[in-house]
Amino acid sequence: MMMTKSAPQPTKVDSDKDKDMDDDPSLVYQRPEVAEAFVNIRDTIPMAKEQIDTMIRIIRHFHIQKIQQQQQQQQQQQQQQQHGNTTKQMITMRWLDLGCGDGPLANRLLQEFPESHGTLVDHSQPMLDLAKTKLQGYSEKNDLDFQLGDFSKGDFLKRGGDDDDDINNNNNTKFDVIVSGFAIHHVPDSRKRTLYQQIFNLLEPGGVFLNMEHVASPTSDIEDIFEGAFCDSMYNAYQQRQSSSSSSSSSLEDKGKGEPAAAKIRSEVEAAVKHDLSVDAEANILAPVEAQCEWLRDIGFAHVDCYFKIFILALFGGVKPQENSS
Repeated sequence: MMMTKSAPQPTKVDSDKDKDMDDDPSLVYQRPEVAEAFVNIRDTIPMAKEQIDTMIRIIRHFHIQKIQQQQQQQQQQQQQQQHGNTTKQMITMRWLDLGCGDGPLANRLLQEFPESHGTLVDHSQPMLDLAKTKLQGYSEKNDLDFQLGDFSKGDFLKRGGDDDDDINNNNNTKFDVIVSGFAIHHVPDSRKRTLYQQIFNLLEPGGVFLNMEHVASPTSDIEDIFEGAFCDSMYNAYQQRQSSSSSSSSSLEDKGKGEPAAAKIRSEVEAAVKHDLSVDAEANILAPVEAQCEWLRDIGFAHVDCYFKIFILALFGGVKPQENSS
């Protein structure tokens, strides 16, 4: 996950957790206040909407192909059964959101595919609680399953209520779509590769995997350019909030004092971005997007590509080949 807001200073009560966080910096997101801070600034990530729009476009394209093939298979089976039931079976989408956070990707999937069913996994209980609250209108209708799980380990997913189910077992329930947003970069590269294999095994033939991710930059200059773009995005978001809430009071003492105030706010944004990107860097284990795409090809994914990239952010993935596909 990417942070641009200063994490609260730890209290004595947090001392035991802090020791764990020294061993695994990504555990910082298990703090409720840090989870909420991340949520509050996530929409200021440069071109976040365009990344998700691209994700939905890819899912829709390959899911339609998958449905068409399933319908053809149903018709062929019915033709072979002279007295069989000719009623078409309903085909619904099942998706998995890895490192779901408060559910932004899940929310968009539910908006675009209202009859779909989803499983949301995160290692942070505060994040899962936020997701449950934001998606409570969908929970019953869409059979949403919220799971506390750590995908840095092999047994992160509970299947059918049986904790002993092995997610490498091809007989388990499969997913049509698996997505992840700014989460997998917290695990070592060796685990990334085994996780991608597990994802492949969890997909139905024709299923889509898409990872919206923080990736390694080829140079420090590219990182600096992204940092500037992030500052611009945050500052513009702040200005929009201020202009849309003219009756609200600002927490900044010098609001409304013209250019000096604007310069001060801008410098504060830059300082916050520099500080929190450096803090988040302790939990990051970044890999080049080109290498990760090659890992997916080696596993057997088709249509592998980096579909969208802006500096150190990339949307990449692939499709599990259809059975008997030519």
